[in-house]
Amino acid sequence: VDTLTALKRYYSSKTEFIFIMGVDACLEVMTWKSYASFLSMVEIAVSNRVGCSEQALFDFLVQLGYTKDDRLWRGTAGNQNITVLPEVPKGVCSSEVRKVIANGMVSGHLLSHDVVHYIEENSLYNP
Repeated sequence: VDTLTALKRYYSSKTEFIFIMGVDACLEVMTWKSYASFLSMVEIAVSNRVGCSEQALFDFLVQLGYTKDDRLWRGTAGNQNITVLPEVPKGVCSSEVRKVIANGMVSGHLLSHDVVHYIEENSLYNP
C-alpha cells in the first residue's frame, strides 16, 4: 500500500496501474498489511499457476464480494476489478530466477532475450 501510494503521487493521475500476481499470492491477500486498501487502490491481474485450483480462486473472490463477468471480476464496495488471465505462464518464478542469477547463469531457457536484457541493464536481482 505504501509503494502504491508513492507511485500514485509520483505519476500523473492519468497513469493506470495494474498489479500482476499469481493465484497463490492472491489467495493470501487477506494476510497482507492493509489488504482492503490495496484492493481499492489498484486493478489486479491474476495468473493461474500449475497445481493451483482456479475454482479455489473463484470461491475466494466471491468471498471478497467480487462478481464474475467472463474473466473479469467486478469489484464492489470500492474495490477495483480483478482480471483472471486465461493462460498459465511459463513455469518460472522470481525465486528461481534469483537463484539462477546468483549462480551467474542468466539463461534464455528460463526467460526471453528481452527480459534477460532488462534484468542485466537494470542490475536486477543482484546481491
